[in-house]
Amino acid sequence: MTEREYLISLSTFISIGPIRTKLLLAYFKSAKNIWNASQKDLAEVGLGEKLVEKFVEHRNKFDFENYSQKLKKESVVPITIFEKDYPENLKDLDDCPFVLYVKGTLKKSDSRAVAIVGTREAKPESLQLARDYATVFAQRGWTVVSGLLSEQE
Repeated sequence: MTEREYLISLSTFISIGPIRTKLLLAYFKSAKNIWNASQKDLAEVGLGEKLVEKFVEHRNKFDFENYSQKLKKESVVPITIFEKDYPENLKDLDDCPFVLYVKGTLKKSDSRAVAIVGTREAKPESLQLARDYATVFAQRGWTVVSGLLSEQE
């Protein structure tokens, strides 16, 4: 896999958010190294034992090709922070997402944009409500921004 694909794969593990990803990248130097790190090395960086176990279980079950096909089927394009299409105004945020999932057209500068942010382990009714809001905003010409499309959705 490419470094881009490793970063996208890493983004599917919802228990590691942008701030931890930044710390892990600083320590391991690449998403590939994070993805392939031993449990011992992951624990050494300060990830708790249960989190490390969940991550290892996730990466052992994760199939990038299958995930990529799901994204294509839904016309979703992932853009990483290291790509030229990633919006400059997001890069300056301390907790900016390392991967954006774009459905539609991404504008470099957009004054009519809204981010719908929620908990990582949302209830199904909350997810549906977020989808409903996103649909209404999009139908009215707003850009809806999100930093994560979890594998569970």
